[in-house]
Amino acid sequence: MASDPPAWLTGVRIIQMDDPLKHNKDGNIIRKVLAAIASDDITPEFAWSADDCVLLSEFDFESLPPVFNARCKADFPENGSIWQRRVRRTFEYLEGRGLHLTHNYESHTPQRFPTRKLLRAMRNVDYLSGIGYTINTLFCGLLGITGGFDQALFKRTCETETAGKDAKLSRILCGYNDRAFSGGLRARLFKLFPKKSKYEKEL
Repeated sequence: MASDPPAWLTGVRIIQMDDPLKHNKDGNIIRKVLAAIASDDITPEFAWSADDCVLLSEFDFESLPPVFNARCKADFPENGSIWQRRVRRTFEYLEGRGLHLTHNYESHTPQRFPTRKLLRAMRNVDYLSGIGYTINTLFCGLLGITGGFDQALFKRTCETETAGKDAKLSRILCGYNDRAFSGGLRARLFKLFPKKSKYEKEL
């Protein structure tokens, strides 16, 4: 599901789907995920991931545990950024349904979910209104997922030029932002993976 699929992508089924929610980025993503997993040929479980992380080594998706970000509701101020307020709003929504989480799941790592159970859990959730809810915390909370592992066990996060150049890439995943990517991480990743993946075509 994509509003603007990259020209290099090949070997996958692409369905055009726009992003109508200007101030609710997670709502756009949730809308696409739910549309994708409603397909008749979807597997009983699926995994999805944010696009700002890279797999550095192979691992078994069937054994993928829930991965959390250790920050709790108190770490997200009421007057913070729109994303911080969205995380806090998600905590509050879940609390209103008697679901209390001690941390959030916005870890920007692959997350594995049961397909049909998630569709049922989301049936009456208004995730489109206002600034919305954050996707992973909402999904995990509604599914009763409260445990898991801290993302720091699996992911090296690079958010500065120095980290992009010097951080050890010895974990399963590397997460990054634009500053780290353009500041040295891009060249390192191309050196680690010189060959195109099977989903890339020559332009």
